Amino acid sequence: MTYRGGYRSRRRKVIRNRIIVISLFVVCLALIGVCVKLLLDGKKQPAAAPAGTTEQGAENSTEETAGTTTAANEAEEILAEAELLFAQYDPDAAVEKIKSFAGYEAVPEMTDAVKKYQEAKATYTKVDVTKVTHVFYHTLIVDTSLALDPQHSGAQEAANYNYVMTTMEEYAAIMQKMYDAGYVMVDIHDLAHIETDENGNEKMVQGEIYLPPGKKAFVLSQDDVSYYEYMEGDGFAAKLVLDENNNVVNEYKDAAGNVSYGSYDMIPMTEDFLKEHPDFSYRGARGIIALTGYNGVLGYRTSDSENGPNRAADKTKWQLNPNIEEDKVKAKQVADRLKELGWTFASHSFNHLDMFEMSLESFQADTDLWEAEVQPIVGDTDVILYPKGADPTGSWKEYPEDNQKINYLKQAGFRYFCTVDASPSWVQISGNVFKQGRRNLDGYRLWEAVCALNGDSAYPNYKDRLSDLFDAREVFDKKRPTPVVPG
Repeated sequence: MTYRGGYRSRRRKVIRNRIIVISLFVVCLALIGVCVKLLLDGKKQPAAAPAGTTEQGAENSTEETAGTTTAANEAEEILAEAELLFAQYDPDAAVEKIKSFAGYEAVPEMTDAVKKYQEAKATYTKVDVTKVTHVFYHTLIVDTSLALDPQHSGAQEAANYNYVMTTMEEYAAIMQKMYDAGYVMVDIHDLAHIETDENGNEKMVQGEIYLPPGKKAFVLSQDDVSYYEYMEGDGFAAKLVLDENNNVVNEYKDAAGNVSYGSYDMIPMTEDFLKEHPDFSYRGARGIIALTGYNGVLGYRTSDSENGPNRAADKTKWQLNPNIEEDKVKAKQVADRLKELGWTFASHSFNHLDMFEMSLESFQADTDLWEAEVQPIVGDTDVILYPKGADPTGSWKEYPEDNQKINYLKQAGFRYFCTVDASPSWVQISGNVFKQGRRNLDGYRLWEAVCALNGDSAYPNYKDRLSDLFDAREVFDKKRPTPVVPG
């Protein structure tokens, strides 16, 4: 279902005109009744109407017309809101919205809409939340001639960008392919939620999602939405900002040094797509934004722990930002707006280190740093996406009750834990924990699928792990150097 502006505009005009006609008809009947009464009472009335009667009648007519127009506008707005609710798979809310209009029964478009919503709901089926896929990306490449050129960004960085990043063109194509295939973005909290009993005991229980036939749920996330300093000038967006209309957009500086603002990364591109395709989202759901903290967040240099005890050895080159307090304010404004839109923030650890290999002391210090520096900007969260996909226990099994690292994360408020997994779906619900595997849709995974689909003899062990989502050959950016190998 796609609801475009032209169709909506025409339909609203028809509805508005019908409501005006109906309302005017009612007004005319009332006026006829008044005239009949005046005729019947004519013998009791003086030959000449009292002064001001005609003017008063004109005033009443004007008021009635204004009231009719107001009612028509209200009905138009309610129908548009109901259609959006229905497009995002909430037929019950759509029906309630229509019924909030007094006299909706007399408006054919409204009664037809109620019938449509109720009939559609009867066809919806329950989603198996344990089979929902979760796909993720890193920062999108804007200019491949910069990011993927060893002479520009350096041999190792160019290879790494090619391996773990996705291009803007690929992301746009993937969104369209997944939309065409019936995928619908859901919030991770739609899949499961915590219920607390009378004794204060928590239990993670499966959520209930109902979608029309042919629709499939998926979770979206993006890692490292920090726009690190080492990426500056390499063909990536620089930060997220708010434009004059309170939209979240990217700041981007091209090879010539020209600065522009627009959709140059996953978040603004997704928002653009949802404006055209509201049915790509389940009840307004958005994705997950995973943040480290060592070099700030969202493109702002908000970290004041550059020389902290848990500082990664290769990340000590950055200096403290003299405008750090101003950056914190701006970053929080962007974060608040993203939450208003429905995006969920998640910890990606503070230093992006392997959480399995870390000592307990370092692990706790890292968690504390994230809580101290990032949480004040993005707010509380119960979601953590493990850096490098490394589960702190080193196992896929249910978390033991005595694991100190997991218990420390629980004490910090985390209940949703995500690793990296190449399988179409992996979900585990136990105790008060939700675990899910995520699929990397990056240069390597796309290249692997393309080679497998083409039967490339040079890569006999490669597999197409993306066939349930799209044909990788149709989205793979031909500007990529191949083969795609790590740096």
